[in-house]
Amino acid sequence: MTIVGEVALAVTVLVTASTTPPPRDQPAPDPRVLTVGIPTRSVSGVASWYRWHRGEAAAGPGVRRFLGRHWRGSIVSVCLAQGKRRTPESNCVVVKLTDWCACPKRIIDLDVRAFGSLAPTWRGLIKVDVYPTRKSS
Repeated sequence: MTIVGEVALAVTVLVTASTTPPPRDQPAPDPRVLTVGIPTRSVSGVASWYRWHRGEAAAGPGVRRFLGRHWRGSIVSVCLAQGKRRTPESNCVVVKLTDWCACPKRIIDLDVRAFGSLAPTWRGLIKVDVYPTRKSS
């Protein structure tokens, strides 16, 4: 597990609000996409998948240590690990931590659909960075 320091970062999130029209010399943006900032501290490691509730995940020991004792219910962004090459177009998913796993070599266990958004499920394991987004209300 690696804690990553201060890094400028953004993630693409789907939204339903419309955007203002672009100047005539630029193509129209997708009205469902909005780029937002996410926290700069993260924990890096390996993610796996399991059949669980859509949009939920199990926190491994590394994520639980990183977020502290009130980790359950936290909303986190899970991004494919790309080192210092991260861009606003980085492949990320947002999940809620509702379960835990006794998986010492993995930091998070994603639901199958969230994992499939990052990589084909046949890969089984992928390297990711996990960013705290907010505590669920």
